[in-house]
Amino acid sequence: MPTKHALVSTLLLPLALGASLTATAPSYAAPATSTTPLPTIAVGQRHSLLIAGDGRVWGAGTDDSKQIGSCGTVATFCELPPLPDGRRAIAVAVSKQSSYALSSGGTVYGMGRNDEGQLTGPDTTVDHWRRLAGQPSTVTSLSAAGKTVAVTGSDGRAYLTGANSCKLTGGATSFSTLTPMEVYTGADIGARRVSVGSGDFCVVVGAHGKAWAVGDNSAGQTTANNGKLVWLNAPAAGVSVRAAAVGDSSTAVLGSDGNVYSIGANANYQFGDGTKTSATEAKWAQMGGINGRATSVAVGGTTVVVGTAGGTVYGVGFNSNGALTGSTSEVTAPTLLSGATAFDPVVEVTLSEDGDTSFLRDSTGVVSGSGYGGYCQLATDCTTLTTVTIGDGQVMAPSADPSVSGPAAVGGKLTARVGAWSIVPDAYDVQWRRNGVAVPGASGPTYTPTNSDAGASLSSRVSGVRLGFTSKTAQSATVRIPARNTVTPSFTGKLTRGSRLTARKGTWYATGYAFAYQWLRNGKAITHATRTTYKVTAKDHRAKLSLRVTATKPAFKTVTATSKPKTAK
Repeated sequence: MPTKHALVSTLLLPLALGASLTATAPSYAAPATSTTPLPTIAVGQRHSLLIAGDGRVWGAGTDDSKQIGSCGTVATFCELPPLPDGRRAIAVAVSKQSSYALSSGGTVYGMGRNDEGQLTGPDTTVDHWRRLAGQPSTVTSLSAAGKTVAVTGSDGRAYLTGANSCKLTGGATSFSTLTPMEVYTGADIGARRVSVGSGDFCVVVGAHGKAWAVGDNSAGQTTANNGKLVWLNAPAAGVSVRAAAVGDSSTAVLGSDGNVYSIGANANYQFGDGTKTSATEAKWAQMGGINGRATSVAVGGTTVVVGTAGGTVYGVGFNSNGALTGSTSEVTAPTLLSGATAFDPVVEVTLSEDGDTSFLRDSTGVVSGSGYGGYCQLATDCTTLTTVTIGDGQVMAPSADPSVSGPAAVGGKLTARVGAWSIVPDAYDVQWRRNGVAVPGASGPTYTPTNSDAGASLSSRVSGVRLGFTSKTAQSATVRIPARNTVTPSFTGKLTRGSRLTARKGTWYATGYAFAYQWLRNGKAITHATRTTYKVTAKDHRAKLSLRVTATKPAFKTVTATSKPKTAK
């Protein structure tokens, strides 16, 4: 496959936290800042999303409900429209036929299927980013699955819209606006992250590493089913929850000790402790072989993927479509994903809600995946993969703009600084531009301004080069080249009283500059002597006369040049 480029990333997972059984709620003090990164990649059953280094959202797969706008069914990443508030996207989520993006301004938008109110508002299909109704003033995280999307807000509450998969109190089958989740104790839990999955329950991560759950408890995964968030015990003594993900009927959490713990059903070895049982497990089980190295966890169906320190990725559980690579239908113990070690350290992992497709992002920003790809969601050739493969069409985009350094003057050597890129190119193409137009032959990393550049604005336009990747072009801020005087001013005429002197401004390279004249007596300005001619007076007897020419242009450096003095008689 061609190696395409993607965007800058951070470590992450589809988040939600679960813990264990207790009847007493924790005390709640001041909210603690969550350290769990937001997801910059998301993969679903029909499509996938990623955020490029410039904050734009790209999608691959099918658009049968316009979940990737007007891209069509594409086996390569396609750029989606910008978010309506003009901000960068900082997180994405997908459900079966809907897409969601969180802007840096704290607003959530969605597009695609809306048959259960998951995008809020009218219309069963939305082909553009729509602002979800009912959201808090600032959204801090999001999660989506099936026909449900949930968010947390800066007010410390969790909200849900669409199908009532979390079985919230009141008995409604669906919501058409983001609706707050109630807490059983009435406590302020300081919600930081929320996770929904293919099961009928939700988990919220609160302040200080506490986890709260609501919904189906048939496998002991939520401890209660009363339509309100209930506190879960810590997965082990002294261990708080950093992150978690919800599956069919189990929850996996990342503990503060760097281990992964699971609770609920364990029908496909997904607990990673070497056991398999269809019985419910209303207690936490620690995954084997991780040894305190876990940095992220994702769950889909009965499949679990774990990212570890050093960038290695392990998978365990159901694997009939190769999300964990290989051809084994069940992976009974945490096993390295085949092909993942060929990339730079992996910093972000995620799974589709059914567990059939995995997505990874490495430290250079490149996104790869494995498993079911029949809807082209792996951005390959729309087939199922059994090894981690780089998705096609990823974009190299600047996360920090290029710049120009060096002396801004004719004859000064300017150097193009390429800036920071979401995916590091193998090489860069640089084109120097004068007043926005390419300078013929000026395509190297350095450029020396010539006389033709005096009075012009210069910039460098940079694009990345990497086989199989798409590159955006980035342009630096301009540098202004000031006027240049190559022949000093002079004047002609007799230096006797009553004679008229005529200015000669000299030779200048100064596109767009205006010129002003000032006659000088012994180096000091003569009052009102600002024309191109000057009549010698009695005050000039035996004084040294000279001419100063000043070149000015708005926003450019002012340049002056002075003639040699001559003595009046």
